[in-house]
Amino acid sequence: MRELDETDCQELLSVANKKIKVISQLLDRLIPEDDSHTVIHEKKPNEVEAIPGNMMTYKVPVKGCISPAKFYFSYGNQLPEKKGVKPATRLQVHQDLQVFVSLEEKEPNVHNCTWSYISPDNFLV
Repeated sequence: MRELDETDCQELLSVANKKIKVISQLLDRLIPEDDSHTVIHEKKPNEVEAIPGNMMTYKVPVKGCISPAKFYFSYGNQLPEKKGVKPATRLQVHQDLQVFVSLEEKEPNVHNCTWSYISPDNFLV
C-alpha cells in the first residue's frame, strides 16, 4: 500500500492516455471505413494530436479547387508568456513535426515525397 502512495498517478494516467491514442490511431489505419486517410476539407480546421513516432496520413480532395492549396499550422503546445521573458514560439514537440507531401504517393515518407517540411507554420502546394 505504501508503494501506491508514492506512485505518481498523474504520470501513469498521462502515459496510459498517450498509449490509448496511439492504439486508436493504429486501429483507424488497420480497419479503415473506406480509405486509410483522414480527409481534410477546404476551409475546415482539423485538430490533431501528433504523437511522437506515430505516422498519420491525410487526404485533401482538390478536384475543382483553386490553386495553390494553402496549409496553415498552429500549435496548441506553446508556453504561456511570463513577464520579462520572451514568449516561446516552439516547444520540442513542435520542432520535431515532419510533414511529407505528395501528389502521387498514397503514403508519402522521407524517401518518397514531392515536398517535405519540418515544423511548418504554413506552406503552399
